[in-house]
Amino acid sequence: MAPGDLAPRDVLAPRAVDFESDLQTAEARSAAQKAVEPQYDYTTENAIAIAARATDRLRTRVLPIDTTFSAKLSAASQNSLLDTAIPDLSSAARKTLVGLDAARWAVVRTEAARVLDATERTELRDSEVADARSRLSGRMAGGLDERSGCLPPN
Repeated sequence: MAPGDLAPRDVLAPRAVDFESDLQTAEARSAAQKAVEPQYDYTTENAIAIAARATDRLRTRVLPIDTTFSAKLSAASQNSLLDTAIPDLSSAARKTLVGLDAARWAVVRTEAARVLDATERTELRDSEVADARSRLSGRMAGGLDERSGCLPPN
């Protein structure tokens, strides 16, 4: 026989073997997930758990700011650290943050945590998120809104 010639008889495998394709399995899982319709599953327990996770994320996110305000630093050093504490802040939010003192930051942080917790604990459908986001600053008590200059505009 020469290379490329057909075998004159069938070649049988010595045993049966199944192979599982990781790629095809992943594609099938993805297709199955996409085929599932969204399900509304709000419960008070889930809302409390979501609020707790959101509060933990907020605490982690503002830790550099808390640390900066609690340290004994010169105004220039403090402003420099605050200016870089959260890299993805808008320039307006960064300007507001740098303009705060430690006491005002404590008020803003406490009120932001309260509003976050209250928002996450209530029923919030996906279709209402944008509207709820646009009303957040209005939920801040104690003059903490865009008009007061203490919060940047949305």
